[in-house]
Amino acid sequence: MRHMAVLPVVLLLLGCLTPKGSAQEAVAAADLQYEIDVRLEEDGRTIQADLVVRWTNTGKAPTSELHWHVYNNAWSGPQSLWLQEARRHGDQSQPKVVGDTQVEQVRLLTQGEDQPLDWNYQSQPGAPLDRTVAITPLPRSVAPGETVQVALRFTAALPQAFRRSGWGPHGYLHAVQWYPKLGVFEQLDGNWQWNCEPYRYLTEFYADFATYEVRLTVPERYRDHLVATGSFLGEGPQDNADGTVTYETFAEQVHDYAWTVDSNALLMEREFHAENYRDEQQEALMARALGKTEEEVRPSSTRMILLIQPEHEGLADRYFDAVGKALYYYGLWYGSYPYPTISCVDPANDARQTGGMEYPRLITGGARLGRLATTMSPEGVTVHELGHQFWYGLVGNDEFRHAWLDEGFNTYSTARVLEAGWPPELETWSVFGREVAGRLPMTLPSYGEGELRSVLDLTRWESPDLRWVPALSYELRHRHDLERLFAELPPITAFPRVEKMRVTDNRRVMDHDWTEPLQKPTMDLLNSSMRRVNAYRRPALTLETMGRLMGEERWARVLYRYHQTWRFRHPQPQDFLDILLAEAQGAEVIGTEERVAIDWQSFWKHAYLDNDRLGFSVHHLRNVPAPAAEDGSARFTVYAGIRRVSDFAVPVPIRITWDDGSSTTHVWDAKTWTWDQRFADAPMRAVRLDIDPERLLMLEDDWLDNSLQLDGDDRISWDMGIQVMLWAQQVLQYYGGAG
Repeated sequence: MRHMAVLPVVLLLLGCLTPKGSAQEAVAAADLQYEIDVRLEEDGRTIQADLVVRWTNTGKAPTSELHWHVYNNAWSGPQSLWLQEARRHGDQSQPKVVGDTQVEQVRLLTQGEDQPLDWNYQSQPGAPLDRTVAITPLPRSVAPGETVQVALRFTAALPQAFRRSGWGPHGYLHAVQWYPKLGVFEQLDGNWQWNCEPYRYLTEFYADFATYEVRLTVPERYRDHLVATGSFLGEGPQDNADGTVTYETFAEQVHDYAWTVDSNALLMEREFHAENYRDEQQEALMARALGKTEEEVRPSSTRMILLIQPEHEGLADRYFDAVGKALYYYGLWYGSYPYPTISCVDPANDARQTGGMEYPRLITGGARLGRLATTMSPEGVTVHELGHQFWYGLVGNDEFRHAWLDEGFNTYSTARVLEAGWPPELETWSVFGREVAGRLPMTLPSYGEGELRSVLDLTRWESPDLRWVPALSYELRHRHDLERLFAELPPITAFPRVEKMRVTDNRRVMDHDWTEPLQKPTMDLLNSSMRRVNAYRRPALTLETMGRLMGEERWARVLYRYHQTWRFRHPQPQDFLDILLAEAQGAEVIGTEERVAIDWQSFWKHAYLDNDRLGFSVHHLRNVPAPAAEDGSARFTVYAGIRRVSDFAVPVPIRITWDDGSSTTHVWDAKTWTWDQRFADAPMRAVRLDIDPERLLMLEDDWLDNSLQLDGDDRISWDMGIQVMLWAQQVLQYYGGAG
């Protein structure tokens, strides 16, 4: 290995080349440095590596040991904590071929020293043989401000594609969590200590921002078939006498390093420029919110890299479009993407389990042939994973304890990008491999999620993910453009446009029990279902509710300043609350004639600390005839009543619609349990009572009891009648054809 003195030179050179708005604005890149010399063996799954880490104690207390994550050992066998917890949660899956990391040598190199160190795996409660956390005792303490340098030699054998990591049998390798990585030395529970939790079933990853200099030596077949977290240095790979090539890479201000090779994949590159994705309305909004010009809020340029399977080459434009739109909107709302490249990997067909995951400067997507563009595949997963470059990649929260700070913020943001960048997604249905936009009134015989549709369409074989059937992908015949056109025209007997609204779709979380509050550490949640509730959709709806209550500009400023304040740092939930209170305290319910102040401390208590669900219900609406007016016109006394059905109290708009179609809106502060109003001497009848008519409260538990209409609406009857007629026609047509 080369000496660490190379790093300052590389840093200086890259600093001169770093574009505006890049990671040169970040803090203290030199506090943690990794230099790794990697050799991928001919088998395409075994990694031999030497690692030197230089760690500076930025805390306020000394430490006499280093703590390391060794995530790859979660796949070493059923004794690992991850696999044991998976079984307890009902997940019986196992790697087809296990993986593990063997650390062969640990040495202290500080101040010219070279002495061996111990490497002790930490036993975990319930899993004494787990080896995902190791501790290296040091001969003396590292005081605040001091630096220690340690060298490791290790061998990592990655598993066959399992849980977003590993290899496929035909030349694909997704190398993630492949090296021993330091935990975070920080103040935790009031004390300075190592935050280095084992790899658990319900958690992901947490590490410090660092500088990486990584040399990747791979077999010749991977030349020009490699993407990585780091930028490639020099004019190209170095040719070696043994038939290998070496790539020199460098990355700064990232908290992980991933790389992917695939000897069969195609490598494509394009430039991202904001001018190609302009949304003038959103640019004007951000300019007003931040007091800047539209040009100042527009995201800066970067390079997009795509590693795509040959059979998916026709999806390349859609991949790039998704990456570009995500870079634009995330950069517009939260600040420009600061790195020179972003790589997107389309996983190999026989390694699909590596898809849909995020790492700094590198994401994995996922696509299936035979799907319509209206299904937003691969766009949906690409936008979501790229969003993690901002929520998790740049704002590096503790995913062991507060996964909602990245998954929740990103689920909220993903829906906003999809809403802004594409027409509403359509429902689709599939019968015997023919996928059609719309909704089929009769659902059988049909296939839901899966790969059978492309098999039965006789265009391509992509076998399902079955343990006893190899994962194969072969083109059987080529579909010509005319056939593709007619395949995407829905039959007139399908409901033609059933739109799926991205934000509203998150309300599916209301169907689940909320057994634990958002403040409960993610790693200690009851089950994987609660992780999906508390990490993803529930916090997304909470953020959506906050934003709708306080208005677009103020909310845009809250999110932008939170993101900018905590870029390249590790926020806690309280840090978000502090910025929320500073920007939004005293905000009133937006979009109503009456203005009632929102108590955001109370909102936070109900939504985050107390596990309360938000609920209102219409109780009554009555019109009582009153004495006629002097001119003989009718008069009424109107009684309207609303109930709050949970402890969660937040101001709510209420709309009364009158006989002539006009309406009046009131805002109830909801501090009491009921809103009971009497409107005397009203000149007309009230015909409808609506709670939150503009749907500000996306956390509302049940929308069905939020309205009461006294008179019938013929439009509903006509709509239902037509749908029943179409359903009957579809059934008769299907069975007539089948017979």
